[in-house]
Amino acid sequence: MSLRAVWINFSAANWGDDHIWTVDDDNGVKAASYYAPQPFSNKVWNLYFIGVYPNLQGKGRGSALLRDAETKLRASGERLLLIETSGLGSFEMTRRFYRKHRIRRRSAH
Repeated sequence: MSLRAVWINFSAANWGDDHIWTVDDDNGVKAASYYAPQPFSNKVWNLYFIGVYPNLQGKGRGSALLRDAETKLRASGERLLLIETSGLGSFEMTRRFYRKHRIRRRSAH
């Protein structure tokens, strides 16, 4: 059984079918995303992460994962995808990625 299959079985058993992992598996994992429903809400989801190996960043893999999540959620009638990141300087590249995709900033702490 592949690592991917083990993880899918583990996550489904522990979190349920509505927690979604997407893996860019091009001869080995290159990138992944994870999103799930926001607890105690209606049609609101959290994008917990998009991760791309550093040597593959800037080549569209993260963008494809974000579009995939948005498309799937929109198609199933969901209304909001929450994305959180840090204000630390080391997260500037992450914030730039979301700005490039016109993710609107709602608040800052």
